[in-house]
Amino acid sequence: MSESQKRRRDLYRRNRKRLIWAQSVILCVLILLLIVFTATYAYISRTYFVDYTEHSDVSITVGLKDNEFFDDPYIDRDHTYVAALIKNVYANFIYDLYTDAENVNYEYSYGVEAQLMIMSERSDEPIFDPIYVIQPEQRLSHNAQTPLRISHSVVLDYDQYNDIANHFYEVYELPDTISTLVVRMTVKVHSTAAAYDSETTNLHVIELNIPLTEKAVDIEMTSSIPVAETKQIACNGSAGQAVVLMATMVLLVLTLLMTLFMVAFILLTRTNDTTYAGKIKRILNSYKSYVQKINNPFDKEGYQVLLVDTFSELLEIRETIQAPILMYENSDQTRTEFLIPTNTKLLYLYSLQVEGYDELYAEPEPEPEPEPIPEPVVVIPEPEPEPEPEPEPIPEPVVVIPKPEPEPEPEPEPEPEPEPEPEPEPEPEPEPEPEPEPEPEPEPEPEPEPEPEPEPEPEPEPEPEPEPEPEPEPEPEPEPEPEPEPEPEPEPEPEPEPEPEPEPEPEPEPEPEPEPEGVEVIGIVWPEHKNRAKERIYRYDPNGEKVDVGDIVLVPSVDVHRQREIVREAEVAQANHFVDPGSLKYPLKKIIRVVRRKAEELFVSMIMNESQNEEKTDNE
Repeated sequence: MSESQKRRRDLYRRNRKRLIWAQSVILCVLILLLIVFTATYAYISRTYFVDYTEHSDVSITVGLKDNEFFDDPYIDRDHTYVAALIKNVYANFIYDLYTDAENVNYEYSYGVEAQLMIMSERSDEPIFDPIYVIQPEQRLSHNAQTPLRISHSVVLDYDQYNDIANHFYEVYELPDTISTLVVRMTVKVHSTAAAYDSETTNLHVIELNIPLTEKAVDIEMTSSIPVAETKQIACNGSAGQAVVLMATMVLLVLTLLMTLFMVAFILLTRTNDTTYAGKIKRILNSYKSYVQKINNPFDKEGYQVLLVDTFSELLEIRETIQAPILMYENSDQTRTEFLIPTNTKLLYLYSLQVEGYDELYAEPEPEPEPEPIPEPVVVIPEPEPEPEPEPEPIPEPVVVIPKPEPEPEPEPEPEPEPEPEPEPEPEPEPEPEPEPEPEPEPEPEPEPEPEPEPEPEPEPEPEPEPEPEPEPEPEPEPEPEPEPEPEPEPEPEPEPEPEPEPEPEPEPEPEPEPEPEGVEVIGIVWPEHKNRAKERIYRYDPNGEKVDVGDIVLVPSVDVHRQREIVREAEVAQANHFVDPGSLKYPLKKIIRVVRRKAEELFVSMIMNESQNEEKTDNE
């Protein structure tokens, strides 16, 4: 990837990230406003109760007819009036409502009516009770900042209602009856919460009783309002409730639209490069403790590379073989490899890369510039002048004088050419440089060759001269030679020889089986079951290999949890031996190969210990 492509990629990433951040901030602000307005609407639309008290009264004034006894045409309350002198009754109904709440809106309604009640003295049920509406009921609203006061005045024509009652008596000749004119003002305080609206509870009546068909009249006032009683009204709203609800709905729609726009922007601006970077980021955030990042590419030479499809499968392999996961990303940040190398030269590889990044960040081809249209040029040919005739030259006379021929001079003898002097050859003298061939002298130390780190060998190369000094090293050299003499220790190899003991073979002899020789098998045990009290041994086909107890082999197995085949390392618990084919309950699986042998481990560990001891003695 060129530098210009990298710059364009970085610029695209930065711009995309900034736009996503800006959209996220706008979305968060919208969500916060939506929460605030929703909470406000829930608060102002809640149901709350307001305590209030009531007071009512009626002031009465009686207008008299012209008479010789009363000088004043009006008589106040607290008198007994002569029915023949009553002309009009003036009544003023007063209702007061007090509450400690502030800025609370509620509604109320009131109306005034007159009812003529003709009843029998022996019964409480009315005989005739017509109703006459004086003031129709009207509904009003009030704010609790000031107390509510209702004051309504009525004028009653006493003779009108009294004549109706007398006429009823005369027509039906009803003795022992009582006639009363009831003037009633009804006040209702309405709750704005529908669940608590109860007109029966909030109904307040003020009555004025005026007797009829009597010679003497005593006017009485009654009220349904108990003295010093506190009542409640339920409220659940305010004047701005509708505005807040509308704002909440608008914010909800804007939040949904912004969310859809942000999701669409992320999906439409996503490229293979951003997808690759997102996968790497998710892997590192989730499994950072399992991954070790390396800065140099891993040398795969000598390894058998096994490709893994997903990172989760690579994690399962890591848990099985208990090896670290190495991560390497190239300098262009277009390919990342996750590797698990093993001592058996197996390399498990899972890779991620950006596909088609050259096309993503390729430089745009410049648009071809339009070719300029040549302007027409008009060339006017000039008339060529006619050539003047040249004068013919006059030939001059030529005199030829013969010259004597010169005598030939003797040719000089050729001088002998100087022989080329042989160039000095100083170069062959430095040819002894290849003398550092004494490098093969350390060949008697081929023992460290099996070690994976041949670095200690080149150390003596830059110092060929002091090599004679370590000549006394041959003295310790014979020491490792006799030490490997314990190589016969792997003589336990003959021990497995008796493993194919003929003893199991005679067992099938008495049985009439067609294969008396038996089937060659080995027994393996899994590393996690090795230290248990009862090791469970599994049989495998040696696949032509001769193995001993303690060798490590690579065998196929099955992952019971995931229901798939895997390859695992196992330790040989039983060397090659023969068993009765009838004792096999299922076909044997063949081992893949021998990973390492126990004798080799002992030999390598012995050599490693010797080399470490030599290094210690040299350092001392």
